[in-house]
Amino acid sequence: MPIGLAVLLAAPRFLPETERRSGRFDLAGALSSTLGMTELVYGIVHRPLR
Repeated sequence: MPIGLAVLLAAPRFLPETERRSGRFDLAGALSSTLGMTELVYGIVHRPLR
């Protein structure tokens, strides 16, 4: 935990901020990625145990 906290605090100093770009919300991409992750988690949780 202390290493993660140090990395979190040091990151803004060493990682440059990316420039902002205007864009629009991709509804189809958001829905398909949400559905895919839901199916992946469901498959992992409900897999048969050996």
